[in-house]
Amino acid sequence: LLTPTNSLVASGLLCDIAIIVALKFAFKRQRPPFHKHDARFVGVDVHSFPSGHATRCWCLVALLSSLFPSHSLRLAAWGSVVSLSRVALGRHY
Repeated sequence: LLTPTNSLVASGLLCDIAIIVALKFAFKRQRPPFHKHDARFVGVDVHSFPSGHATRCWCLVALLSSLFPSHSLRLAAWGSVVSLSRVALGRHY
């Protein structure tokens, strides 16, 4: 279903992905040296900055907080947990 809300979220995420790809190629920051390539990490992305997971999550936090202000604090907590998990997993500095 193409609703105004769905269109907003979809276009926000598409812009986010385009910006992430551009920044990753611009900075080309390598992943931490203790990062291991194993079955947990599938994909061709070798660059660590910015974290695609964290930026997409915060994009959603911003979009959803504007749509549902009463959930802003919970959404921000979710964004923080996702961001910290990227470091805890050894994928980012």
